[in-house]
Amino acid sequence: MKRPPSKLDPDPVLIRSAQAGNRKALRSLLEEIGPAVRQWALAYEGDADAAADLTQEVFLVLLRKIGSYRGEARFLTWLFSVTRNQALEECRRKARQERKMRRLKVETGNESGAPASGGTTLDRERLGRLIQAFVDELPARQREVFQLSELQCLTSPEVGEILDLAPASVRAALLKARRSLRRKILERHPEFVEEFLP
Repeated sequence: MKRPPSKLDPDPVLIRSAQAGNRKALRSLLEEIGPAVRQWALAYEGDADAAADLTQEVFLVLLRKIGSYRGEARFLTWLFSVTRNQALEECRRKARQERKMRRLKVETGNESGAPASGGTTLDRERLGRLIQAFVDELPARQREVFQLSELQCLTSPEVGEILDLAPASVRAALLKARRSLRRKILERHPEFVEEFLP
């Protein structure tokens, strides 16, 4: 059963034109969804260059698979699923590469992630990596809700549309994610709780 179009989704006529092979429609569709894909990719990767690579991979998959979109889910839900799957594939690829490097004993340096200096003040870049690492430790649903709510600034109903969840479920998952992040920061870096998590 097809779902009614969402105000968050691209125009259904544009989607159908892109599916039919209309290059102009496909270009317009990619331009329209590009910012969302880039934000999702950045949320998964935590690094602008890696996010740009992931965005390009998602666009390539979209070009190959747009014909498989049948309208049974909202377009952004389907697109988020494509992005998530590509991010997971990239994560698996990186894990395989790391295992291979360890086997070859090529990897050197401090694997603990501890800072080189003994200072307690983190610069913004390191803080961003720290928070991203904690976000990556969240259960999948909480992580997705947190990324869409906090990084994309979407409302609970909008996140619910993308993930096919009730707004109350979105709010509950977001609350759990925030509590978990606060607890992790308090346990590992209590000096930042008041400054960054009031």
